[in-house]
Amino acid sequence: MKINSKEKISVVAKTGGLKFASNPDKWVNPASEMAKSMVLRQSEELKGASVNVVLDDGKYLSVALLSEIVGEPVSVSHEDFDGADKLDIEQKEPVLEQYNKLELIEEYDYQKIRSIPCKIDKKGKFNYVSWSQAWDSLKQLYPKSTFKVKENSEGLPLFKFGTGGAVKITVTVRSISHSQWMPILDFYNKSVNFDKIDAFMVNTAIQRGLAKSIALHGLGLFVYHGEDLPPEQAGETK
Repeated sequence: MKINSKEKISVVAKTGGLKFASNPDKWVNPASEMAKSMVLRQSEELKGASVNVVLDDGKYLSVALLSEIVGEPVSVSHEDFDGADKLDIEQKEPVLEQYNKLELIEEYDYQKIRSIPCKIDKKGKFNYVSWSQAWDSLKQLYPKSTFKVKENSEGLPLFKFGTGGAVKITVTVRSISHSQWMPILDFYNKSVNFDKIDAFMVNTAIQRGLAKSIALHGLGLFVYHGEDLPPEQAGETK
């Protein structure tokens, strides 16, 4: 049975367990490894903080930070009609309680992402999932997902590796990030000499890297099965 409760955290253990001020002798453990991981990532913020916690059978499913905001004293001048001196009256705004702009700590569901149906396209002998379809499908399931393209010291999304180049893309879902370095390739999937790389090739690599980073979260990952094998073995696995 799920219970929503407002609590004040007194202790955050290295194992992800929590103790609340209302019951300082009892440990409340995470319901999953993901809940544990998310709490540990912001353990310093949670110590002594007021939270909204969702419990299920004595374990926490999610935790959201609460903040209490007290208005600054306001000085108000009053003057009566008899000509008396002005009176400075100190007033306080009512205490307001609001949720921080922090997402609830909920389950990151790899299997749910993995089960999203994908339309497989084909270019030459290569199968692929369109980056736009993959991103759209992911955003429908997790609207707050983000991706980032790494930039070099000159602000360009390109890095030199040997005689070629590569881009790096990171996709974050529910605070879980997966990154992928994608080499700059030609239409035959061969590395392009760094001096011959143009903006179109970089843009294409970013799109490919985005699709592959999304795949690391589970969406369309099956497309890449066998790509790390020699050509003759990879053909046997398909």
